[in-house]
Amino acid sequence: MSVAYLQALPPAQAAVALVLCTAACTVSAVIPTTPLNFAAGIICGGLVRGSLLFNAGATLGSLINFVLGRRCFRTWAQEKLRGSPLLSALEGAIAKRSAFMIALARLSPVFPFAVLGYVLGATKVKATTFTWATFVGLIPGVTLYTFIGMSAAAAAAAGDGDDAGWSNYISIGAGVIATVVI
Repeated sequence: MSVAYLQALPPAQAAVALVLCTAACTVSAVIPTTPLNFAAGIICGGLVRGSLLFNAGATLGSLINFVLGRRCFRTWAQEKLRGSPLLSALEGAIAKRSAFMIALARLSPVFPFAVLGYVLGATKVKATTFTWATFVGLIPGVTLYTFIGMSAAAAAAAGDGDDAGWSNYISIGAGVIATVVI
C-alpha cells in the first residue's frame, strides 16, 4: 500500500488505513514502519493527528506482539530473556518499575521494537501497563519522525531557490541529527 494511495482516501479512511498498516508492519517485524511514520502527518493532515494515529497503530501492533509473546511464543520469549544480558537486565528493572522501564525502552533504539513486545509478554507486567507505557514512550520518536516527514514534503513542494525551502532543509537536517543523537 503506497503513501499516494493513502493520501487519496477520504481522511477518516486514510486514518484507519494508517493505523492498520502500521499495526500490521509492527507485528510482522519484517516491514519497516519508518516510511509510514514519515508520511503520517501528510496522510492525516497534521503533526498532532498524524503522530497520534501512527502511535496508535504502533501501540496496537506492539500489544499484539505482547499477547503473542504471552500466549504463543512464551518459551521462545523466555529463552530470549535468559540469553540476552540486556533483556535480562530490563526484565529485572521492569519487575521494580514496569511502566517507567517500558517507556524508557520504547525511547531507546537499542531494543528491537517487535522483539521487545514479544519478550515483555513473557514477563509479569500487566497488558494495560504495557499498552499505556508503550504509547507514552513512543510519543517523542513518533512526533519527531512525523515532523521530519512533513518538513521533507514542504521542502519538496517549496521548489528550488525559495528561502522557505532552505529553512525546511535546515529543519530536516536538524531532525536527522537529533534522531542520530537520540
